[in-house]
Amino acid sequence: MTQSAFRMPAPRGLLARLCCPVCLHDRGREAGLRAEEARLVCQDCGAAYDVRGTIPDLRAPLDPTVPRDDLDGSARRFYEKVYEEGTYGRDVQDEHLDPLRELLGDLPPDRCVLELGPGRGALQGLHPGYVATDLSVQALAQHLKAPAFAADIQRLPLRAGTVDFVYTVATLEHVPRPERALEEIARVLAPGGRAYLAPAWNCRSWAAEGLHVRPYRDLTFTQKLRKLTIPVRDSLIWRGLFAIPKRTLRRLAWRLGGTPTRFRYRRLQANFEVFWASDSDATAQLDPHEAALYYQARGWEVLEPRGTLRAIFHRAQPVIVRKHLAPR
Repeated sequence: MTQSAFRMPAPRGLLARLCCPVCLHDRGREAGLRAEEARLVCQDCGAAYDVRGTIPDLRAPLDPTVPRDDLDGSARRFYEKVYEEGTYGRDVQDEHLDPLRELLGDLPPDRCVLELGPGRGALQGLHPGYVATDLSVQALAQHLKAPAFAADIQRLPLRAGTVDFVYTVATLEHVPRPERALEEIARVLAPGGRAYLAPAWNCRSWAAEGLHVRPYRDLTFTQKLRKLTIPVRDSLIWRGLFAIPKRTLRRLAWRLGGTPTRFRYRRLQANFEVFWASDSDATAQLDPHEAALYYQARGWEVLEPRGTLRAIFHRAQPVIVRKHLAPR
């Protein structure tokens, strides 16, 4: 397939926004891609990437001698399998439709809107410039009718400042290094661009073992003891006793220090063998206050939660931020 024969769906210019992830993330330079038969080839290093139908697979180059990213192979296999079998969720996201439509309503149709982790595509196509990326090629091929490319969102194959709006729902908690995803969002967003972040905040540590859904008879003695404590540990009062002082101290430390904060989160042991319930495959427990503070400390405008008190008491609603206009 020649360059002219390769047709990526609208929005126009998507191929020009894409670049070689090996050159970008390992060598620090943006290198364009050209279409050659059923693949994309880096114009600089020559790394080739598969194209499955109209979906470029930019997760890793075809050449096995080229260094690959640090994604766990078991995670890739898990998501390809569950989407192929149709057993994975994230298909109903109605509570996000109206807020996203309102936010996108004033965005010109020629701008680029990127969704990270569309899953079954419940939130696809909300803007003429929509494009999506997911770790699972199967999910994109099976559920997406809009332009899409497969990639690791910790290593987005996009040129800096080429996206005007990013949104992600029920995805960041499945990223092994979510701080890298936040960095990538900051890198690809154009000045003044906005991000809508709605992962499953504060995923529970017991979800990987399915303690909250499995009967006591199937559990070990230690697991039974842990299951007994779940109603207490999962209560709003218990969680608030730890979260509110911690958030207050984090914000005070930033105010006194005046430097960008490090994104803090708790690593979780994901279960890629048995899908007990929602978020049993989560790799990180994320705090929305940390996400808001991460961008605010870098000069961004926090649209939601707005204000210090709302940020400290913010629960599980989306975090919405706008990138600063001037370079920092």
